Amino acid sequence: AAAAAAAAAAAAASRAGGLLAAAKAALFESGAFARLLKAMTGVEILKHAGEVRRFRAGLDYTVAHYGIITSEPRLDCVLSFVDDAASGAADAWAVGEVGGFEAYLLADEDEEAAGAAAVYRQDGNDAGVINVPAAANTLNLLMRDAGLMRFVKYVSAAAPGSRWDIAMEYVPEDDGVDPPMPESPQQLAAAASGVAAAAGDAAEEANGAAG
Repeated sequence: AAAAAAAAAAAAASRAGGLLAAAKAALFESGAFARLLKAMTGVEILKHAGEVRRFRAGLDYTVAHYGIITSEPRLDCVLSFVDDAASGAADAWAVGEVGGFEAYLLADEDEEAAGAAAVYRQDGNDAGVINVPAAANTLNLLMRDAGLMRFVKYVSAAAPGSRWDIAMEYVPEDDGVDPPMPESPQQLAAAASGVAAAAGDAAEEANGAAG
């Protein structure tokens, strides 16, 4: 019985990974999605890279180290999935109680800081750190400046389940000008209309590729 349950769990994980890989190829790597990102952020996308990831409870995490620091800005786009159906599960993910959050921190000239990043904990002394909690069916966009390190905190064995995500990294065009911020209600409405149109294009292109 235990072997059958393990086999069923492995098959389900394989199917989930396949579905996320298909979404990555059909949507996140599409020209329509690049246009959607431009509508939301105001920057042109030059190229991209990404992967489908699974962080299992009690097993997985990533490590921040100097080798992953980029010399140019990156637009991080992460679509995450976690099991938050049980009572209190969503709160446990949201506050980082069970780990699984993605953390950004400034590189320190002291190399010991890079090693400490792997065991970083929320202890109230997190100056210079941004934590993005894991949440179900949530898309997070973050413009990562040069010199920042990122890592996914170890997922505790007490977590409700795995953290799954599609983690994309886009290289934006650097024109030396910060993206304009809408100020008036009319500008905000126009920006929202552009995002909606681009989202429709992305969905249509993804549906066509899937078909």
